[in-house]
Amino acid sequence: MEFNNTNEAIKAELQKVIDKARSNLAVTKSWIQNDGSTRRKKIDTTGRLWKSLQVGEIKEDKGVFSVEIFMEDYGKFIDQGVSGTRNKTPKPSPFSFRSDGVSRNMQTNIQAWMNKKRIRLRDAATGRFRKGSLSQRKGLAYVISRSIKRKGINQTFFFTKPLDASLETLPEIIAKAVMQDLEKTFNKQ
Repeated sequence: MEFNNTNEAIKAELQKVIDKARSNLAVTKSWIQNDGSTRRKKIDTTGRLWKSLQVGEIKEDKGVFSVEIFMEDYGKFIDQGVSGTRNKTPKPSPFSFRSDGVSRNMQTNIQAWMNKKRIRLRDAATGRFRKGSLSQRKGLAYVISRSIKRKGINQTFFFTKPLDASLETLPEIIAKAVMQDLEKTFNKQ
């Protein structure tokens, strides 16, 4: 038996989930931080996570369907949040930082982010922007990294909420598609 209508229905529903997740990534709104404060920000400032979201191939084996959804590796951390060493996520998260220590890799990634976002240093006395040496930029990257590890990464559920909403209606959609596939199979015979 061929499940063409079922495959198309699943793919269409998952594409709706991806579209809603992408719109969640693109919008600027208020997010509750792990420390309880509220901050207005956009989840995906670079657009890399938005571009990476896509539906993979749908596979069927003995009436069991499986599908992969692709996104950048860090997308799961942004969706579920990461508990910091001092502040925990409001809802339980499977991810957490274990110690305050900051790795070189994290500092390097923060430095790259600082360069991309053009984060500049200020003179403490005058308040004006200044060039800053490489060691000062490394120091700032260390302080930002340590702050992230202490506070954690707040939960956004940019993907989880649309997926959960879709899972409520998916059984009905799949049932209709399977019925169409059965009708098509019986009409051929």
